[in-house]
Amino acid sequence: MKTVRQNIKKMLLVFNHNLGQDQMEDAKVSLGVKHFVAMPTILKNTWGQIPAEAKRIEEVVMKIGGHLTYLF
Repeated sequence: MKTVRQNIKKMLLVFNHNLGQDQMEDAKVSLGVKHFVAMPTILKNTWGQIPAEAKRIEEVVMKIGGHLTYLF
């Protein structure tokens, strides 16, 4: 049996807080988002440790991004 993969628009939530209901509704209406994907807790914690004054965050972003590919 062949599985058909649906083309569902997902929004990856790359921050350590939750979207508000208004923000979710806006994303659904304006962007056609059907599913919201939150980062696992350990990655949220890593993201939350980036200092606001950091000049370069590529290393952290690559680390997090590499762990998230399985979600898509």
